[in-house]
Amino acid sequence: MQQPIETVTERVKPEGLQGKTARPRRRAARRGASIATTASMTRKCIVTGESKDCDELIRFALGPDGEIAPDLFRKLGGRGVWVTATRENVERACAKKAFNRAFSTNVVLPEDLSGLIDQLLQKSALDSLGMARKAGQIITGQGRLDGAIRSGGIALVFHASDGAEDGMRKTGAALHATGLRDKVTVINLFTSGQMSLALGLSNVVHAGMPLGGLSRAILEKYCRLLRYRASSPEMNNSTGN
Repeated sequence: MQQPIETVTERVKPEGLQGKTARPRRRAARRGASIATTASMTRKCIVTGESKDCDELIRFALGPDGEIAPDLFRKLGGRGVWVTATRENVERACAKKAFNRAFSTNVVLPEDLSGLIDQLLQKSALDSLGMARKAGQIITGQGRLDGAIRSGGIALVFHASDGAEDGMRKTGAALHATGLRDKVTVINLFTSGQMSLALGLSNVVHAGMPLGGLSRAILEKYCRLLRYRASSPEMNNSTGN
């Protein structure tokens, strides 16, 4: 298993500090290193035994009460273990008592742990839509969306999963007419009610986002949810390179 590489900083005392007063600051800096910095490292899945990039895994922490907590954003302290980020592997970890072995103790599992993780990933993806709207980066409504597509400024298109197919066909026609069908990612993962609640609007069926860093971040969250659910949609990398 690859271990984290500790960054070696130049040992120069901060200006104005003398003697032992400089040491606590160096120790505090080391303690402040976030678990989130593991994004580019690998860890071993306790179910499959495979070493993978941390972005392909879910971290679990053990609480003081002995209960397992999914640490999706790697912010919880203490010892952690890792499971390949699919619902199937989380369920296998629970069924085979892999957490007990990994933590060398009898742990307490939340009821329906795999379902809880699904809910947390879904909430994260939906919350990102609300953040995009606050940033002024969400376009709603069939007409406005089709107009934005024809102007060439759209990276993501959202359709309500329970919306009428006619609207989806119209958007598909606009993408085809502008040659953007293979350059725009279309997501139809959530219902109109879920999208409306996330955006703070009524009856949202169609929405879109322009190119930019925020669209890339949102797409990563949606893909993470899809991978967890073991879906294999035809996604592309058209969020701006």
